[in-house]
Amino acid sequence: MEIRQLRETEMEEALQLVWEVFCAFEAPVYSAQGVEEFRSFLQNREEMARQQFFGAWEGGRLIGVLATSGTVAADLYGREAARLGVDCLYPDATTQGQVNRVIFDEVKAGRPVDAAALERLAAPFRAVGCDGVVLGCTELSLAFGGVTRAAGLPVVDALDVLADCVIMRAGRPSKTSKNLSLQN
Repeated sequence: MEIRQLRETEMEEALQLVWEVFCAFEAPVYSAQGVEEFRSFLQNREEMARQQFFGAWEGGRLIGVLATSGTVAADLYGREAARLGVDCLYPDATTQGQVNRVIFDEVKAGRPVDAAALERLAAPFRAVGCDGVVLGCTELSLAFGGVTRAAGLPVVDALDVLADCVIMRAGRPSKTSKNLSLQN
């Protein structure tokens, strides 16, 4: 396990986690004024910049997964990633809304998808230190198939991986098999 001081790019997610844990375990015994005071403290950027925050990492790999809200809620990729010792991060609510719009309002509706959309969707993952991005649903494969990097991160298309595995399991070498590693 690695314990180190958080980078500036990791602070937003860390402060969100602090708030969620506080709300779940501490806030119920605080007055409304106390809860609001703590929230204000966490939102004070100058104060947060003066603090030192540390985090613990095990395994050292973090992937960002773009998928439908249903896939995210089922934690399909997170469970499998954890089994392999890899941490999985899903988009925040705002970015998840953007992912759903690409899937439902563009791909499923037969509309063209802005090629720059994947850059925007992957950027938050880069900001928090992810090692790569997984396109975790077939609609994203249709929209962004063939893209190998977004926001400076390697992109793994789950549909490509599935197709390669099916071909190899059938006893044939995959002609499209790519390096499926998240190495840069």
